[in-house]
Amino acid sequence: MSAFRLHSGTAKRQFLVKIFAAQAYFLDCVLYVESFIILNKAARGCAKSEASMTTSPRPIFRDRAIKHYLQGRQKDVLPHLIAPPIFLLLWMLLILLLVALVLMLPGLHGLIGG
Repeated sequence: MSAFRLHSGTAKRQFLVKIFAAQAYFLDCVLYVESFIILNKAARGCAKSEASMTTSPRPIFRDRAIKHYLQGRQKDVLPHLIAPPIFLLLWMLLILLLVALVLMLPGLHGLIGG
């Protein structure tokens, strides 16, 4: 049998609370150390990159890449409300209705009494 026993529910809860508090404190310490390491690395990296940026007159982007980006932004983009085959079908239906209307005009003219 173990030397450490918890008999009451309250004692168990208090023990678990202490364990969780210790784990939370440990995790906070680990996160603090990790963030300290990351910040130190970032600070050293920034110092190196700032020194290299002042010595390098080269542009960040190539001229061809900038032109391609600007051409892409200038293109007109139509919204895709319906699929292209349905769009074509609707145009064909409109043309068919117009043709039927033109063919019915002489008959309508006779019905109206003209």
